[in-house]
Amino acid sequence: MNTDGHGALYYGYQWWLGRSLLGGHDLTWTAGFGSGGQRLFILPQLDLVVVVNAFDHQYSIPLAILNRFALPAVSDYPPPSAQSVR
Repeated sequence: MNTDGHGALYYGYQWWLGRSLLGGHDLTWTAGFGSGGQRLFILPQLDLVVVVNAFDHQYSIPLAILNRFALPAVSDYPPPSAQSVR
């Protein structure tokens, strides 16, 4: 558990804060972690909620589902105002 803000995950008020990359852009997420791999990821920048119901006590499967499958399926990020002009 990390409450002092060092490392990849931050914890407070029963919620975890983390980040992922999408198209080279840093996305922050808030997550509820349940037993055995149940996760609720909230990504306000994308107006997206991802729910994972997987049995995994190693904690790697839910984050892999978010990063490898759910986020790459988002095709309209970054929004046009955030893209660099070439």
